Amino acid sequence: MTEQPAHLDNQPLNELEEQLARGEQPDANPVDVILAFLNNEVYVVSSDALEGPDSQVEPLVLANSSGKPVLAVFSHPSRVTELRPTTAGWLSHEDGLGFLFDGPGHLRYDRPIKRRVEFLEGGNYNTAGLAGLEASLDLIQQIGVPAIHEHVNRYIDALEAGLVARGFKSLRAADERYRSCTLGLLPPPGVSVVDLQRELGERGIICALPDGVLRFTPHWPNNLSEIPFVLESVDQVLSILHAT
Repeated sequence: MTEQPAHLDNQPLNELEEQLARGEQPDANPVDVILAFLNNEVYVVSSDALEGPDSQVEPLVLANSSGKPVLAVFSHPSRVTELRPTTAGWLSHEDGLGFLFDGPGHLRYDRPIKRRVEFLEGGNYNTAGLAGLEASLDLIQQIGVPAIHEHVNRYIDALEAGLVARGFKSLRAADERYRSCTLGLLPPPGVSVVDLQRELGERGIICALPDGVLRFTPHWPNNLSEIPFVLESVDQVLSILHAT
């Protein structure tokens, strides 16, 4: 049984909340709600720098993944502890990104829910990713997905063989029918995968680290001639890590 929250004080705390409460009534005038937003200070946290005076900020239009307009959630700071999450995403948890960076054993579902308004997991368009996809799509179609899949798996075949020979454990599907273009490996015994990823990154070899799995994701621009450099770099890093 879900624990019920304590009695909530629903009295409006400011003019904006008052207008929002009135907006729920059947005879409410939506213009009054809009004016309340325009005439009050409403803060929207953003990583983008603001250029020019505040008065030049254009009204925000929020949309979901289908392009339909949605309303953002605004909450007075004093009400956050009274909010009761009925669903939660991975970013709703404290340290929800830990499993991507901190090694194995951090992909857990028992982390406490944030007691801040950002427990309502935010969502927005991946505009940079969409722009990159649009720019590359014509070229990908010219090469062809089957050709890219074949090329990347030849790359992974050679890389996997070299890493397994160095004591890594491959998590790649043995059956070729189930293979993607990703190579996941566990490091040799006694080697910290977090330190391994960091040292490889310093040498220009970028790998992901989901739940302690070292993940290589080459694509069509990656040439098989890179593999000796990757394996030489791995040898250097393993030598350093074993020495420490």
